[in-house]
Amino acid sequence: LMRALRELGAMLKLTVFLLLTPVLITNTIGSSSEAFAVDGLVPFLTKIFESQFGLTASMASLLTGVAIIFGVVGGILFSSWLIKKRDVHGARLAKYTAGIALGASVFITCFLVRCPSLQIVGATRPYATGPRSL
Repeated sequence: LMRALRELGAMLKLTVFLLLTPVLITNTIGSSSEAFAVDGLVPFLTKIFESQFGLTASMASLLTGVAIIFGVVGGILFSSWLIKKRDVHGARLAKYTAGIALGASVFITCFLVRCPSLQIVGATRPYATGPRSL
C-alpha cells in the first residue's frame, strides 16, 4: 500500500511538471486546434469533392483517400527534412508547430467557399410527381 501511494505521488508530481511545460502545452494546443478543424471536415470531404468537381461517389472517395495518404506522407517527410535542415529543437519547434497548425486552420476555411449547389432530385430539388412508394 505504501509503495502504491509513493508511485501515485510521483505520478502526480510528473503530471504537474508536464502541465507546466510550455513546449508541451504549445504543441498540444496547436495539434488540438488543427485536429479539430481537420476532423470536422474529413467526414464531408468526399461530398465536397463530388459537388465541386462533379465526380461520382466512388471516384471522389478514391481521390480523397489518395490525397490524404500523399498529404500525410509528404507532410511527415517535409517536416522531418525541415527540422533536420534548420536544426530546430524545443521551444522553437513548438512555435513552428503552432504556426503551421494555425496556418492549416486558416486554409481549411477555403473549403467553405463553394460553387452553386448541384440540383439533386430528392435532396435539393423536389420530385416531379412526388416521391414514389415501393
